[in-house]
Amino acid sequence: MNIYDDFFKGISPEDWEFFAADFLGARGCAIELPPARGADGGKDLIVSFRGKRYIVSCKHFACSGRSVTERDEASFLERTKQHKADGFIGFYSTLVSQALQDRLKGCEDNSFEYLIFDKNSISDYLPNMSCFILQKYGLPAPNNFYYMNVPPEQYQPLPCMCCGEDILSDEMINLSMAGIVRGDLGQLGYIFGCKNCISKYFDHYDPWLDHLEALYVEQLIGWDRCIQECVKDENLDEKFWEHYFIHRAALVQRLYPSHLGVYPTALIQW
Repeated sequence: MNIYDDFFKGISPEDWEFFAADFLGARGCAIELPPARGADGGKDLIVSFRGKRYIVSCKHFACSGRSVTERDEASFLERTKQHKADGFIGFYSTLVSQALQDRLKGCEDNSFEYLIFDKNSISDYLPNMSCFILQKYGLPAPNNFYYMNVPPEQYQPLPCMCCGEDILSDEMINLSMAGIVRGDLGQLGYIFGCKNCISKYFDHYDPWLDHLEALYVEQLIGWDRCIQECVKDENLDEKFWEHYFIHRAALVQRLYPSHLGVYPTALIQW
């Protein structure tokens, strides 16, 4: 079973074409001709990539589960030439039949290329796509709910260093932050807490982490790398690493699963 089966099934046939455009655009393709209603002349959209032009054929059989066959892609070579393209891209919510795969392979030469995105190869890319794109097509929007990766009885609150409020509660996640500040003696300290409590300690150039963004794995990794750079050749407060590890361990309790996609904008604020 594919973890995205329900996601695929929830997309309408029309939206599947728009999802293909968003997916291919995220992979670096330029959308020359987007999907449209009505007769499409044997193509659902046209894209270009690295100087070459491709027609895209979208087949959405996720609900039935049947594979895409030669009959479904009749005259793909003629359609490619009709639209003055260099190649063909199949974008499928199921798998491609061996017969169609063999036929495509047999036509491949210097004047014709093909690429197939089936449900498995599409699924491989989805964890690296923007969560905002995925939620357009029905994947739960992470900003509307939070995960708890431990049983409730094992959850360890993360108190604000000023007021003691649990800053990883559902009500406080988007109202809290962490960061690196320079103390009066020039030492770097690591702090976390409510934005209202600790934002006053930050100068304009101090790096900080918004907890809403920190729940994405790739953003937390980026924060770790930022810290590594910031502490080089610096004098650290004696509690710096203790506070860092307390904060890091607590955040792991609430991280989003990677299949929900990545946060779409930069994390570190300077």
